[in-house]
Amino acid sequence: MSPIPRITTPHSRLHAPWSGRIPTDEAVLWQGMRMGSVLHNTARGPAVLLAIAVLWTAFFATTQRDLEVPVVFSALALVWLIGQIIAIRRNPHAERYLLTDRAAYIATGPATNAKLSRFSLFVDDDAGRLDDNDPHSVQIGTRQRRPQSMRMDDMPVHDAVPAYFHDIADAEKVSDLIRQIRAGHSQ
Repeated sequence: MSPIPRITTPHSRLHAPWSGRIPTDEAVLWQGMRMGSVLHNTARGPAVLLAIAVLWTAFFATTQRDLEVPVVFSALALVWLIGQIIAIRRNPHAERYLLTDRAAYIATGPATNAKLSRFSLFVDDDAGRLDDNDPHSVQIGTRQRRPQSMRMDDMPVHDAVPAYFHDIADAEKVSDLIRQIRAGHSQ
């Protein structure tokens, strides 16, 4: 069997939320986030508005002397875009994904203070399976569902639910990597 290829950088190049939180004896194979990332969906509007404002300013600069309105419009669009990018970095629901040669990690929350969940690739038999309903999601393990509010007559239910890397562009590649890791471990 051929060696498992690394898709990303070594530990020395990892940034938040991974830096210093992943064991150094684990080789990083892949990292990513959702395809329809918050940056793409949220910053698209202000970026388009900024482009229109700059074009409008350029048009006014060649035909008019009064540039106050287009310049103010451009400045407001730029401030809005910067605000959206700052909000993205502090998004409490953003998910980032990391795959090593031993485990899969999901970081949830702002990049600088994310909650890290680790899923061993050798515990769950379904790890590496593509989701039937979403071909861009790869199952990496299972997690315990949090108990719902307890009523006096009900006991809390702790069901195992699948954990996924959701909406990733490299879903097939990541699925193949997980299968290769599991096959190499079982030999």
